[in-house]
Amino acid sequence: MRAFGASLLLLALLGCQPQSEPMDPAEIARNNEAVGLMGQYRNEAAHAIFTELAQRYPDQPVLRSNEAIAMLNRQTEGDEERALKLALDLLQTHPDHLPALYVAGLAHLYLGRVEQALPYLQSVAERDRHDGHAAYFAGQAYAQLGRTDEALALYRQAMAADPYLGSAYYAAALALRGRGEAEPARELLADYQRLQGNPRAQLAEFRYTRMGAKATAQVIGTPAEPPSPTASGVLFDPAVLITDQAASATGSLLTADLDGDGRQDLLLIDAGVLQLWLGEGDGYAGLVAPTDLPAGLRTAAFGDLDNDGVLDVALCGKQGLSLWTISTDSDWSPRADRLPESTTVPCHDLQLFDADHDGDLDLYRLSGAGMSGELYNNNLDGSWRALSSETPLLAGPAGGTRQLLVADVDADRDLDLLFIGGAGNVEWLRNDRLWAYVEQTLDAPWQAGWTAAIAVDLAATGQPDLILLDEAGQPWVGQLPAGSLTPLATPNPLRPALDLQSLDIDGDGQPDLLLRHADGLTALSRDPQGLWQTLWRHDGPTAAALAVLEQPARGYSLILAGEQSEQSGLWRLPPGPGRQRFLAVAPSGKQADVEGMRSNASGLGTQLRLRRGTHWTVAELLDRNSAPGQSLQPIALGLGQAAQADFLELQWSDGVMQTELALDAGEVHRISENQRQLASCPVLFVWDGTEFRFVSDLLGVGGVGFLLAPGVYAESRPWEYFRLPDDLAQVQDGVYRLKIAEPMEEAAYLDSVQLHVYDLPPGWAMSLDERMHTGGGPAPTGAPIYYRPSQSPGLRSVLDAAQGEQLPALHMADFVALDPGPRDPRFLGRLAQPQQLRLQLATPMEATGEYVLVGHGWVEYPYSQTLFAAWQAGASYESYSLDVADENGGWRELYRQFGYPAGMPREFALPLPAGLGSTEALRLRGNLEVYLDRLDVVRREAPPPQLRHQVIAPDQARLERIGYPRRSSHAGKRPDYDFNDRSPFWDTRYPLGQYTDFGPVGPLLAAVDDGFAIVGPGDALDLSFSAPPPPPEGYTRVLVLE
Repeated sequence: MRAFGASLLLLALLGCQPQSEPMDPAEIARNNEAVGLMGQYRNEAAHAIFTELAQRYPDQPVLRSNEAIAMLNRQTEGDEERALKLALDLLQTHPDHLPALYVAGLAHLYLGRVEQALPYLQSVAERDRHDGHAAYFAGQAYAQLGRTDEALALYRQAMAADPYLGSAYYAAALALRGRGEAEPARELLADYQRLQGNPRAQLAEFRYTRMGAKATAQVIGTPAEPPSPTASGVLFDPAVLITDQAASATGSLLTADLDGDGRQDLLLIDAGVLQLWLGEGDGYAGLVAPTDLPAGLRTAAFGDLDNDGVLDVALCGKQGLSLWTISTDSDWSPRADRLPESTTVPCHDLQLFDADHDGDLDLYRLSGAGMSGELYNNNLDGSWRALSSETPLLAGPAGGTRQLLVADVDADRDLDLLFIGGAGNVEWLRNDRLWAYVEQTLDAPWQAGWTAAIAVDLAATGQPDLILLDEAGQPWVGQLPAGSLTPLATPNPLRPALDLQSLDIDGDGQPDLLLRHADGLTALSRDPQGLWQTLWRHDGPTAAALAVLEQPARGYSLILAGEQSEQSGLWRLPPGPGRQRFLAVAPSGKQADVEGMRSNASGLGTQLRLRRGTHWTVAELLDRNSAPGQSLQPIALGLGQAAQADFLELQWSDGVMQTELALDAGEVHRISENQRQLASCPVLFVWDGTEFRFVSDLLGVGGVGFLLAPGVYAESRPWEYFRLPDDLAQVQDGVYRLKIAEPMEEAAYLDSVQLHVYDLPPGWAMSLDERMHTGGGPAPTGAPIYYRPSQSPGLRSVLDAAQGEQLPALHMADFVALDPGPRDPRFLGRLAQPQQLRLQLATPMEATGEYVLVGHGWVEYPYSQTLFAAWQAGASYESYSLDVADENGGWRELYRQFGYPAGMPREFALPLPAGLGSTEALRLRGNLEVYLDRLDVVRREAPPPQLRHQVIAPDQARLERIGYPRRSSHAGKRPDYDFNDRSPFWDTRYPLGQYTDFGPVGPLLAAVDDGFAIVGPGDALDLSFSAPPPPPEGYTRVLVLE
């Protein structure tokens, strides 16, 4: 069995080798270009360059080992043997070349020749004890030979060489468990699990960048570079007065782009009054605040509440909550939302975040000590729902709440709630999703004495740390779920702090802390030993402090409400020369040219992992300032002296991963979520005589755990009959070749596969009784439906109620589909208005006939979270219903929500009830985003006597690693996959668990039983079926995969 954890994109460091002969600088540049192509998984293009260079410079071992590495990763048939030969040829002239030894060992191991692999791998592991991957693969070879002691020694060597190599921990745990040493095995598995989510963690696999440095293509002749200049000077330039308006200690200072000009503006709420300043040039200009705002304001939170691309603000004060929209000319207008009565309760503080990860922003109201709070669900239809009556824990601690901290405390990809209660107690509500929260028990030190908290990933491990202030104003570091609490390690005592925030001040890529005291500010930075040093200090009474991103290249400015040089007012401290480089990121779930979205338009809750060289920076777009209110601005990430980030990995609030490469310093990178399928179904490729061609997906009817509403899941049907397009599959060496691949973040459990071959005599056609059944009409049987087009009614008109006549678009399945109409911008896969199609028969039905509606098309699937969001908003998804025209000119319902084509392009059929008489018209209606490509009404008949039907089991079935074929979309959102353009990685994770070994899996597919071939992301079943002799001339061959 294979075991996989979370998948992370890791770029291997590229080493350098001495040159045996001088190379032309242009040729060195070509080699290094090919190394870059390998980093983009363009292995074929890289191999061509390496081959040309190796032939030109045969005495350059690096070029020849690069050629072998590219060959090993090219993924075409026979490449492993060819890579092995290249490596062995190189060892004839360079017997000590470690990459060649390593590639030879890996190739033998991959091909199952373990005894031949072992000497090569053992040699590399002995010569370079710092190479964890070499030790791991050598250990794997020993383990496969049953030599557990030697394997364990090498796994331990791998862990010592690379403590983040998770595969070594897992393999060692399995070996110990096999020897009956349960407790040491459990300890190693716990270590392995702790690495999950850590961006430094690695897995060892037969994939490029996962096999280690010696199986990674190497650059040649790194040119000498002058040392990078280090920043010198102050971190903040002298303060500049914005206004002499003084602020009290209860003032709330916030920032957002109020006028949409790309610059941050300021908002100050003090003594119940709101004041505004717009960013202009190098400073700020006062703006008259709206006069019709509620009195007694306390603070505010900014975000796009309806995902329309326009900024909204939630105001919080003595009169409760009110919601406003801010236009680009800074005009404030009240929103017409339908708010629960409890929103009139006085508001002390608030937070906007996507609590249920359904693609919109929800709102939590705090009412201070002694008063309960409330979480309001955004229904995305202008209404909000208070949730504490259903989930009492959401009211917060019994004594009221001082602060709410929103963070993924346990790193399980959803947002938890941490309350600091009126008594200074910390309460943690773990998000169990779908509005289910579980209160976690915390030890006594957490139960009293805390005033404020923020979450920040100090060591870039993927697990957030908590920085808390005690009642003496001293900072502590806490970690959950472990429950540890320790004072912040500082060389000197700190002034009592009132609040704190996290940001990178100096641009080194490490999070710093900014503490506000009554008499000033202190910035702390953490050294490599974990000690905190004073980075910067400001003296003078300070009522409020806010980091504002004014200059992306230089990082944050500070806006202070306080006293400077004995002058009270609002002050601006610009970035000083003592900083390194920055870039800024402004993520958004909204794409301008895409209908529908899955994450909120403000990007709140997006997790960021930035890589530059060997350094990671981990951050997230959530409020990381313990003071009241919530600003909205891009997040600045320090780059040190790097001119760009190598890559940025985003995890959106809907769980989708996305990677952006080579982001330049000094810019605001506004990144929209790629609206792509995270999960769907296995996909089918067929050999068409030239290449493996994508056909469609399979088993859309068999999805497990597809949520329809809380506690309601779609029925999973474990079988399907899929008709292949006519004449697509071609015989190769006497067989039909098919591949069932998993290119998404899911696992497929395949139990039985057969190929049906139907040879139909001239004049006959067939369909299958197949569709996604949603309750209406007869359940599908998968049975063949035989008909003769010449004896069938056919259609003479298909009238779309909104678009007119559409018969030409639906006459044949040619991938030119009918546009179903405007989409609901809130929910993927749902139309703004129901589609209605009137089908006029070319000839009336006969009373004694059996008739079938046949179609072809595909569907834009919603997701569980989308359906959950729609359920909350009272917006239903309605599959196709079928009506028949009655004698009075009206319509009579035949089947209510009978279903739809279950996935990517496919044929579907619906048997019609008997007794329809001389019906001439039918009507389809529904609001799913279905793209119909063909519609017809046919007359079902008994099988023709000349029919030939054979059922063929696979001659050969193997599970193999193919990587991820490139996905693209055509008109009508029709998906396509290019098997010839595959990457070993994609922005996806492996669902944790056990998978079937690569290799022959025929017995697992022979019968419907309890033996499954479990196929994971990037894997595929390679199937061969013996092809029967060709049918007689004039016959039509139809292939059906069961």
